[in-house]
Amino acid sequence: MNQIDQPLISVIIRTQNRPHLLREALQSIAQQTYPFVEAVVVNDGGESVKHIVELFENEISGGFQLIEKTVREGRSAAANTGIESAKGEWIAFLDDDDTFEPNGLEQLAQLIKWGKCLFQMKKINCSQ
Repeated sequence: MNQIDQPLISVIIRTQNRPHLLREALQSIAQQTYPFVEAVVVNDGGESVKHIVELFENEISGGFQLIEKTVREGRSAAANTGIESAKGEWIAFLDDDDTFEPNGLEQLAQLIKWGKCLFQMKKINCSQ
């Protein structure tokens, strides 16, 4: 697959006062076999997590964004903030207390490609 077949996936992580869990979630993103991943961390009014996010600055292929809100606005507002800031063609959510399997986003990308092959009107090579 080339980069056209592999769009950037933005993973949005909402967090608040759980830096130890956020570290594990970011580690699982850094270990992805899919090469085009951006992490968007939305800190919803909790203690700063800049020191945690910076640990992964060079480990996440598509980079990261850290949005630190000073006032708690809730999960939905944090999700919307993440979506508005995301640069990826595709969005995935990962709670700060969850992790992805190392090939999780690669499998997701394959399913997306497969779905495009089923529904796209123009002829493309779907066998790769």
